Amino acid sequence: MTRLRHRLALLGFPLAVSALPLLAPAPASAEAPPCEPGVTRYVRQSAYAITSLSIPQSWPLSRGQGQVVAVVDSGVDDSNKHFPPGTVLPGTSFVPGSAHEDFIGHGTAVAGIIAARPVAGSALIGAAPEVKILPVRVFQDEDTTGQRVVQFPPDTSRMAAGIRWAASHGADVINVSMSTNAGDRHLPELKAALAFAHAKDVVVVASGGNPGAGDTLPMTAPRWPAAGTHVLGVAATNPAGVVDQWSIHGPQNDVAAPGANVLATFHGNGDCLYGQEHAYTSFAAPFVSGLAAQLRERFPDESADQIAYRIMASADRPRMGERDDVSGWGEIRPYEALTMSLDPNRAGPPVPGVRKPAAAPADTSPVTPVAAQSDPLAPVRSQAMWAALVAVGLCALALVLRPWLGPLTRERRRGR
Repeated sequence: MTRLRHRLALLGFPLAVSALPLLAPAPASAEAPPCEPGVTRYVRQSAYAITSLSIPQSWPLSRGQGQVVAVVDSGVDDSNKHFPPGTVLPGTSFVPGSAHEDFIGHGTAVAGIIAARPVAGSALIGAAPEVKILPVRVFQDEDTTGQRVVQFPPDTSRMAAGIRWAASHGADVINVSMSTNAGDRHLPELKAALAFAHAKDVVVVASGGNPGAGDTLPMTAPRWPAAGTHVLGVAATNPAGVVDQWSIHGPQNDVAAPGANVLATFHGNGDCLYGQEHAYTSFAAPFVSGLAAQLRERFPDESADQIAYRIMASADRPRMGERDDVSGWGEIRPYEALTMSLDPNRAGPPVPGVRKPAAAPADTSPVTPVAAQSDPLAPVRSQAMWAALVAVGLCALALVLRPWLGPLTRERRRGR
């Protein structure tokens, strides 16, 4: 692991897989057995990330059936039993070898978080367990045993080509758990590929990035492709459900998802519990990709932008009308995304293609005043009012004078 990091640094590659610790097996813990290449083990404990998001609650509504999720990564080892025949499509490789080879194990883990099928004795199941995976292999690193040297390390140009290929070959959703920075000389190629995918109405999900070895960029510097227009950038939450300093903060973050203690497929050898030390955005992004596939099944007539809106608008956050550079619009909530309405008055991101009604100025009223008209009975009412006032006045005067008028009247009677 350390040797590979140093090799990448010496070669000067600006692009880095968002979760480099995945290159090494996860350490053993009281909850999970150690992960050893060539040794098949299964984790029987409950999958924390799946349950923390209440994903099983969403499965009666959608399991991603009929959807294709492209994994632009290091390949997908389909010999893992969580990928029965037909789960992983042929795909393509932009480096020598097959798309079904994965020396580093990164793409295989990402694919398992999205689409792993149940296996007896294992708690692992994908977020969208009926989707098909389209593997698009764009780099090839040494394996976790350190026996293979870095031959085709992460490269932005190949990543861009992989996104284009996936968008042209039936992908409904594209997952890119990789990141680069604004200084990458191949960034124009990547932006063009993202625009191409959007024109094809494909949902693109990308990891927001983790600080790498020797990373001198500010914690808030945007990472690509997550920072791209029409791309869902994903931050990683820790076991407390918080995006900490291990997940890069920046404008690229649209939503967040679990990136710690994530159960995923391990090469061709069963399961592995990843992110036991830190939360990694490489693991967080595939949860969002799985949700996007669920939404595409449930709402087949909605555009990629509308699917992305559902994911952002339904996310859990302290203030519904505010996003931030730490967790974007908040941690995803699959069931809410699958059941919400497209309401332009909802606090949060704007509904694509719908202009939110402008609020009326505070000093105006929506009631239209009626024009004043003359009253033809006004003179009669005026006379009646004055007559009534005179009558009332006379009655009041009589009541006031009565004490004096009474004795005077009696004296006059006696004088008779």
